[in-house]
Amino acid sequence: MFQMLESSSRRDLLCRVGVGGMAAGLLASGLSAKVAKAADVPKVVLEWVGAWESDEAARKIAALYAPDGTYGDVSASASVQGQDIEAFVQSFLSGTNGVQRYFRQGFVDGDYTIADQLITAMAPDGINFLFQVYALTLFKIEGESIAWSSDYYDSGSILMQLGTIPAAPWFNAPGVPDAVGRFCEKSG
Repeated sequence: MFQMLESSSRRDLLCRVGVGGMAAGLLASGLSAKVAKAADVPKVVLEWVGAWESDEAARKIAALYAPDGTYGDVSASASVQGQDIEAFVQSFLSGTNGVQRYFRQGFVDGDYTIADQLITAMAPDGINFLFQVYALTLFKIEGESIAWSSDYYDSGSILMQLGTIPAAPWFNAPGVPDAVGRFCEKSG
């Protein structure tokens, strides 16, 4: 479990819980974390993760938010609310044959949940892999709905995998399989 200290604001928590710095941020801020089992994660969060694989992903994801809910994508510097969520998710999905989010583990405390995921996007042909990246999503749950969420992932890694920017020297270093290689090895 993690506990938000009285002196911590949502913004402070979001800044401390970035990809690669989650554990350090939790410790530095005085939060104590305990991994939650999937059964302990709010149903709406698990539905959100699963909805990404749906044929109507954008509609199903948007339906999980409160009417005035907010979807934030920190790496894309985007934040949308209410009825704009569906169009935003649809734009993220355009150019792919689907995005899959594999729930790895979660952290839960009251109304707050962090979902640790592996995101995989497939090319429009449905055969080729576009990119794979680890992500964290921070949720605030109110009742049975998502009040707000914020995605955190390494957009530079996605751009390297897409060939949009040159790969860092370590990205495809000998003896260190690249993301596509790791995906192919595990997929057979």
